[in-house]
This record gives sequence, structure tokens and C-alpha cells, in this order.
Amino acid sequence: MAFVRMSSAEVRKFRKALEERWGVRVSREYWFATSSSGKVFAVSKGVSSIDVSSLRVSSMGVYVADVSGAEMRLSFDGSMVLASDASKNVVVLSREQRYAWMTGADVPMAGLDNGWMVVKSGSDVLGCGFLKDGVLKNYVPKERRIRLARAMTPSVDVSE
Repeated sequence: MAFVRMSSAEVRKFRKALEERWGVRVSREYWFATSSSGKVFAVSKGVSSIDVSSLRVSSMGVYVADVSGAEMRLSFDGSMVLASDASKNVVVLSREQRYAWMTGADVPMAGLDNGWMVVKSGSDVLGCGFLKDGVLKNYVPKERRIRLARAMTPSVDVSE
């Protein structure tokens, strides 16, 4: 995968989009790189002093957003790294909704505009979801979901 460091103009546009959509001001401690597939990675500024030209780099920094579509979407990690202090387009889940969300279920939500939302429960950021027609679509990666208790316990035959 090829990574290209974002230009100053691209970074300004990215920061502006984050601030307009979620009210997030991104720390200047990162520089940003994009992949050929439209993924944005936040990289510590200390990495820029390392010469990687002779290395085969498969990943760089933390995957924080996808800008390949019409709208920017925060990744699971990106929502936690960048949007912990989001002030706009935030959905706060109850305890029951949080459990459903973390197991991979879509959550009904009424009275909100459609679009990408930062999902929180209390002060915890749970990811980013897409709200459409009153349903918050789940984007928690399968490997990070909580498995249901029944699926985690081995089946036991008690008939004997």
C-alpha cells in the first residue's frame, strides 16, 4: 500500500471538515497520510525523522478516516482518537443501547438528522455510525464486537 503525506492544503481541508461535521479541533501533534484507497492515517510527527525509503511499509500510524466517498467517515479508532471531544452530530446511547451497539446490532434512534454520527455512552466514545431513517447503522468491526454470552459459553447437555 502506498502512502502519500497530505499537503498543507489537504490537511486544512481535512481539519475543516472535522470541525464542521463534528465540532472537533484536531491537535497539531499529528501529520496525515493518505493511501491509494482514500484512507487517512494520523502519524506522530516523530516518525517523519525516520528514513523509510528503503523499507517496505505496510501500515503507517493509525487509520482515522475514510474520505473515498461523498462524505468523510471516521474509523473506529479515528472516532476515539479524534472525536473524544466532539460537540456536533453526537449520539449518546443508554446502557441497553450501548450493549446492543457493541454486540453489532443497529440501534433505533428517533428525531435526528441523517448522516455520520459519533457514538458515545457517557464520556466513552464507541465508534462512528450512520444514521438513516431513524436507525443508527453499526460500523463496529466484527473483531471488536462483544460476543453474546450464549455464544461464548460451551453448550452443555444436561439431559443425562
